[in-house]
Amino acid sequence: MKFISDQHHLADLEHFVQTEGNSDLIRLSGDMSPSIPNRNFGNRAIESSILKEFQKEYKKREGVKPTAELTYEEKLKAHKEGILSAPEERFTELVLLYGGATVFNLVRKYLVNHSSKKGRTLCLAGNEPIMDDAQRVIYQRIIGDNEIKETEVMKYIWDTIQSVGEPKWGIAGILMDCLFDAGIRGRKGEKEQGEKFILRHLSTKNYGGMIPTCLDVYKGHPYLANFRFMESIFVEEKDNCTVVHVPYFSREDDRNRAIDFAKNALRARLSKTKAKIPVINYHGNPYPEGMADPKMADRTDYNIAVIQSVAASVRARFSDEEIKMVCSHLHQSNPGYRWEKFDKKVIIYPLGIDDFADLNTRNGDINVRKLAVEEQQR
Repeated sequence: MKFISDQHHLADLEHFVQTEGNSDLIRLSGDMSPSIPNRNFGNRAIESSILKEFQKEYKKREGVKPTAELTYEEKLKAHKEGILSAPEERFTELVLLYGGATVFNLVRKYLVNHSSKKGRTLCLAGNEPIMDDAQRVIYQRIIGDNEIKETEVMKYIWDTIQSVGEPKWGIAGILMDCLFDAGIRGRKGEKEQGEKFILRHLSTKNYGGMIPTCLDVYKGHPYLANFRFMESIFVEEKDNCTVVHVPYFSREDDRNRAIDFAKNALRARLSKTKAKIPVINYHGNPYPEGMADPKMADRTDYNIAVIQSVAASVRARFSDEEIKMVCSHLHQSNPGYRWEKFDKKVIIYPLGIDDFADLNTRNGDINVRKLAVEEQQR
């Protein structure tokens, strides 16, 4: 079983599913949606994304510590203010990267589904609600600036990808190549067929008359048998491992429901498991102080009460065993370390954006490996 997270770079995800997808089960651990579609677009670090820049500008205006993580509501405010006030050139990039993220997700979904030879691919929810809200603001500005209908927005975004994104960064070509790899087109170069495929699936007719967002594509149309998007805690048993998958919960009411689930339904479910090795796959990091980068110590995990409740229920079932926790969200590689402040027998394995975790479900060994992508391609 292989875990990968925070794959904002479509070409890196393409390489991963091509090299690893046929050999084992893939578990996408969250934040597969936002931002940069092409590894050649500027700095590969997520900090180069425009929404992150809006957050930095907001922190400066509001006197917030630069390394502090904003709340969900603060991020929404920062994004909305930045999108609506962005000059034309910057807004065009927003249309490409964030308006276009729905197109990228459609392609991601087909690409990963096509590679799922061993069984269904599971994808945990990450910060998609944040992306959804930003996308809706972008859609409304597109409609207002260009005086077009909601039914025409996706066509406008696709035209922008071809007219601006393709000459500058080759975005359309990468999308078409990924569709080819997903078995959609007869041969590379048939852009007209690829365009029809994209616009047909992203038509408002498939989404109750609404313009689809990243989350809409992952959750709903098109339904693919080998792709399952998970917004709640769930348990999976494979060989000798019990794997508890924990997505990211952006809203307070969702966190409260997750805590209740972890304390009750999860504990009851785990009491029935026969597997002897506990593993937690979590989109977050409950102990960033253990990271080598001192800036990580200031990060806030707003889901800390959720993951503590999950870990406590896992510990109640597995009283003496070490619990292995694959963590993401922070985008930085780091050797594994223990959760010193809560349970020292929990080992945290952080995943950077260049990493994936390889879990041997027979003996519980976890090996964090680098994505084997040629440096000159990055």
